[in-house]
Amino acid sequence: MKAQQGQADQTARAKILGRRDAFAREQQVETRTRELQDAVERVATAAVADPDAREERLTDFDMALDDWIEQPDFTTADLDEQVLRACRMLDLPEDLAGRWRALPRPPPYLEDVDFEGEADEPPPDTSDRVPPHRDSG
Repeated sequence: MKAQQGQADQTARAKILGRRDAFAREQQVETRTRELQDAVERVATAAVADPDAREERLTDFDMALDDWIEQPDFTTADLDEQVLRACRMLDLPEDLAGRWRALPRPPPYLEDVDFEGEADEPPPDTSDRVPPHRDSG
């Protein structure tokens, strides 16, 4: 009976640790994915003037990322090497890939801007109103 309880405890502990490791991996994948997308977008923005052509390349990269994420070394591989690999794949200039950190970030897309909380119309002008009387008590 005691041995069975010990085995059950070990199994439960392994599940908890497995979930924790899976969660940590998910966080690392998200971070690396954002880093790569940022880097490649900087290079693409500097190299491709046509917004539609640039968007097409970035979409191609996002689709390729699905396969890259599955690689066991995705989160530990050298980021600069991954950026260079992506730029080669997308036919973007390698010299820009080598200095992606120095390139400016592109402005946010309109759909990425959070407009929540902003009123559709400006508040009414109340500068000509007489302030209400307050009893000073």
